[in-house]
Amino acid sequence: MGDLLQARVAEWFRSVDLSPTPDEHAARLSAIGEVRQAVLRNPLGAVLVAHGHQAADAQSEILAIVRVSRPAFSDEANRCELQLMAAAAIADALDESEPSAETLAQCVSSAAFSQLPALIPELPELAVRALTTLSERSRSRATVEIARTPEALFSPPSKEEVPDPEEFTAALSSAVVEAFSSLSKHLDSVVSGLRSRLDAAEEEADLAWWAFAGGSTETRAFVTARGRKAVASPIAVALEFWRALAFGPEPPSTETLLSRVLGPISKRSFSLTEIIPAAASLDLRPAEVPEQGHPLLPILSAFCEFEAFAGKPAWLDGAARWAGDMGRAHESPALAHQLVREISIVLLTTG
Repeated sequence: MGDLLQARVAEWFRSVDLSPTPDEHAARLSAIGEVRQAVLRNPLGAVLVAHGHQAADAQSEILAIVRVSRPAFSDEANRCELQLMAAAAIADALDESEPSAETLAQCVSSAAFSQLPALIPELPELAVRALTTLSERSRSRATVEIARTPEALFSPPSKEEVPDPEEFTAALSSAVVEAFSSLSKHLDSVVSGLRSRLDAAEEEADLAWWAFAGGSTETRAFVTARGRKAVASPIAVALEFWRALAFGPEPPSTETLLSRVLGPISKRSFSLTEIIPAAASLDLRPAEVPEQGHPLLPILSAFCEFEAFAGKPAWLDGAARWAGDMGRAHESPALAHQLVREISIVLLTTG
């Protein structure tokens, strides 16, 4: 349990007029610790619960955990408390920035993009901080130990000793095998470290040159176009950026790089109503979206609805179930970043 949870949980409960006794407070802290594991197992569902949306599988698991110590706890009677406990568990996981929290952080950022209200207002900031930490950690250039003093694996007999030939041969043979095994493991470690450093350097160079050049010829054709093709620019640029990534999550400079390639388009805002039909010809799905769509995948879900209805007007009603206000305008870099985020969520949750 992190320091943030210990320091803020009582304040979070008071903010929704829940002021527990010391015993109740201790019981809630214990339950939130258990709920934390549940939200890491089911980040999509847990983030929906934390933002007041229905997610039957996540709600059932969280309810089962809470009812161990509070059998009378009810989803109907304690809905606000259930939402707050899910949010507090998410905040605790994000504050620790453990690798398993990447999907959770992406989901919270997606909820912020869709303007889903949260009982804990710090969640988006915690998500950004966790993603920054995880991104820097995955790209860190750890020191690679090339040379290492070998361990003494075999002690030759002194001049005064007369070893048994068979024992001497067996001991020497065992020492040689162990030495080669140790050397092999060390070489594997060195190669792995060097490969990681090389991949990080190549990604950094690729992204820098990509941004400096203003994207590829294909993306520049979108950015410099007029009319409908220009509207599709954030989607085209996001897909090209995502393909250049060697590590997850995306670097903290993502929106700066996207803005650089979008050029004048970065100053424009588009709604999903505009951008989905304009980008319908692009290959948008490196991974499959859940068939029924998802509120934390508004762009990909809207594209699925557009495809399902073959572009007929009814697609807007279907997409609104997942994306909310289809007419709300989003800045181009934020739209592009959201698509990168959604692709990451899909790949992280589907393996």
